[in-house]
Amino acid sequence: MTPNLSPDTKAILLLCSSWGKKDNTLKPLTSTEYNKLTDWLRQKELRPSNLFDSDTHLKNPSFPFESARFSSLLNRGGIMAVELERWLNTGGWVISRADEEYPQRLKQALGKNAPPLFFGIGTRYFLSTGGVALVGSRDISEEGQEATQRISMGCAERRITVISGGARGVDQTAMQSALEAGGKVIGVLANDLARTSVTRICRDYIEGEKLVLLSPFHPNARFQVWNAMARNKVIYGLSDAAVIISSSDGKGGAWEGATENLRKWHIPLFVRKDSSLPGNLDLIDKGAFPLPEEAYDNTDLLLSRSLNRSSNTKGKTLFE
Repeated sequence: MTPNLSPDTKAILLLCSSWGKKDNTLKPLTSTEYNKLTDWLRQKELRPSNLFDSDTHLKNPSFPFESARFSSLLNRGGIMAVELERWLNTGGWVISRADEEYPQRLKQALGKNAPPLFFGIGTRYFLSTGGVALVGSRDISEEGQEATQRISMGCAERRITVISGGARGVDQTAMQSALEAGGKVIGVLANDLARTSVTRICRDYIEGEKLVLLSPFHPNARFQVWNAMARNKVIYGLSDAAVIISSSDGKGGAWEGATENLRKWHIPLFVRKDSSLPGNLDLIDKGAFPLPEEAYDNTDLLLSRSLNRSSNTKGKTLFE
C-alpha cells in the first residue's frame, strides 16, 4: 500500500531507490541513468508511470536500457510497499521530481542534478522558503562555535530559515541554536533519516512545525562518503545564501560542497575570514565573499547580496 503517492512517484521509487537487505540484488538507477530515462520519456511524450506498461520498454527498440533490468526493478512493489508503509506510518512523506510539491527552487538551481526523490518528515512548505545555509567542519573551534551560534540565532530572530546537513560540529550547532531561538530549520541528511526523526528532541520540533528533515536517500541508509557529498548540493540548492564557518584546505565535505557551488550552482557564498583556517582563505581567493562583521548582528545582509531567482522554469521540468 502506498497511499497519497502518484503513479509517477511510485515508478520513480521503484526505479531509483533501494529497499533494504532483502533487496540487494538489483542496482537502482543512478541520477545520470534517471536523467537519460527522462530524456527518452520526454521525446516519446510519456511519463514514468507509463513504464508499468511493459510494452513501453520491452517492445520499444529505442528504449535506452536493458528492459529486463527495468522489469525487475518495477516488479519490486511488494518489498517497497512493506518498507514504505513503515516510513509513512511514522508521519514521513515522499516526493519526486514528478510532483508539484517538489521544490521548484531546487530544480531551477540544480537542473537535472536535482535528486529524483526525497524522503522527508515535517512541514514541506519549508522547502520553498529559501534561507541561509550554514556549513562547516565536524571539528569546530570555540570561535567557530560562537560564530555559528550568533548567525543561527540572528536568522531565527529575523525569521530566516537555517539550512544545514545534520553532521556533528557546525551543522548540529547551527540547527540546535536556531531551533532553541525559536527559528525554523531544514536538515538535509545523508544517512539515518528514520532513526534521527524519532529522537525526542527532533520529534518535538517537527510536531511544533519548526523542523523538517529530508534526505535523497532511503530513510534507513547508513553513512557513505559519496552520499554526504551528494547531499551538499541540496543544501546549497535550497538556500538563498550560504555561510562557511570552517573548511579544511582542499579536502572534506565543506570544501567540496563550497567549491562545487562556486563552479556550478553560484549560490552567494560567504566565508568566515580566519587566518588560522587556510581552507577558508583559499575559498575567498576562489571567489567567495568574506563574511562581513556586520552580518553577525544583521543576517539580512546575507540575503541582500543573494541572486534573484526567477519563478519561471525552463522547458518541461515536471519530471526531468
